[in-house]
Amino acid sequence: MTARSANGWRRRTSEPRLRLIAATVAEMLGISMERLMGRDRSHAVSRARQLAHLIARQITTRSSPDIGFHIGGVEHGVVLHGARKAEERLKQDAGLRERHERIRALIDERHAAEMAARPKVQASSAMPQAAAVGGAP
Repeated sequence: MTARSANGWRRRTSEPRLRLIAATVAEMLGISMERLMGRDRSHAVSRARQLAHLIARQITTRSSPDIGFHIGGVEHGVVLHGARKAEERLKQDAGLRERHERIRALIDERHAAEMAARPKVQASSAMPQAAAVGGAP
């Protein structure tokens, strides 16, 4: 995954992609990606989406609007509310806590495999030289 740094240069990040998080949650909870990413408001899908929002907030540095855009097409307030509700359910439900831990472990495993499969980017110690402006060659 690449992201833009403050100076506009693209850089690789070492955090899981939101798509990987959503796909893993959907698979582990037995829900199709189409339903998870769509407008389905059924109980099971809403809870799965809330869990995906929570995990994305826990393991990425992405903003709530960005998470909402990529997981369910919702606004940032929905992401915050859903993550809070999922966190409350985790405190009360040992079975959900166990599934949450398995999902997180699977995301970590899949992300590590993705990172290992990518070609290594070699860092250069020299910055490209800026072209002279208005001077003689």
